[in-house]
Amino acid sequence: MSMYQFNHSNQHSPPMGSLAHVRQRTTRALFSGICHRLIMKNVMNEVNRLIKDGLQIKDVTVSSADRKASDTRSRPGVVVAVFRSVEAKQTCMDKKAKLRDNNRYRNVYLHHHQSREERLMASNFRTVLDAIQNNRSDITLRGVTSN
Repeated sequence: MSMYQFNHSNQHSPPMGSLAHVRQRTTRALFSGICHRLIMKNVMNEVNRLIKDGLQIKDVTVSSADRKASDTRSRPGVVVAVFRSVEAKQTCMDKKAKLRDNNRYRNVYLHHHQSREERLMASNFRTVLDAIQNNRSDITLRGVTSN
């Protein structure tokens, strides 16, 4: 495996590069800061309520929402939501600044979902860029295997 290839062993995702994979990736969003006291079965209802009340969008709902485990007990885990269409997700992304104005959702943030590989690649890019800017030659990259 070269240093630019990653092992995609997630059995729940469609094959990388397939149309289903591209569509799934573009309809996913990440919500951080949603109250951790919610019971797991109510996460989807809370996301839909956030879209309706916090973002003030009446005609958009998510098709599924899962809370991921948190690294610490002091913060709730993030929620990965799958929108019904790319346009629905983009509508929410365009209005995400409205969450600041709502007391209930002031600490909720909305981001595009990224896979582990994408996060590692972005982190490695920042590391290389920082090393170049500071004339450093000691670079440690994460998640990379060499031949």
